Amino acid sequence: MRNYPQTEFENLHIGQYIKEVISNNGIEYTWVAKQLGISATGLYHRFNSPIYSDIYEILKLSMLINIDLMALIYKELNTRYPEFFKMKISEQASYMPGNQSGITQKLLDENKKLYDLIAVLKHSK
Repeated sequence: MRNYPQTEFENLHIGQYIKEVISNNGIEYTWVAKQLGISATGLYHRFNSPIYSDIYEILKLSMLINIDLMALIYKELNTRYPEFFKMKISEQASYMPGNQSGITQKLLDENKKLYDLIAVLKHSK
């Protein structure tokens, strides 16, 4: 029996959520696994993990099936836990250009790396 990490937010199993999205859109699991370069068993292990895999794998899968999984997960989290998404305008201001603290600048730099990766993945199709 494989040990999977525990979910941080009870009742949101990202692996199962992604599996449902794929199934509800009529996409074959074996096709997805082949496109990702993994076995069907490997894909099922990811579905069984509450955290699925990692953010890059979710982005890669999103581009593969042409469904924005990150937006769907965010929407689901926002629906289930709206209190997590009630950021005050003053807190958001720290993320505006010109107002970066060291931590905020680090986040912006990491996001740029993520956007660069997305661009590379889109062009590698």
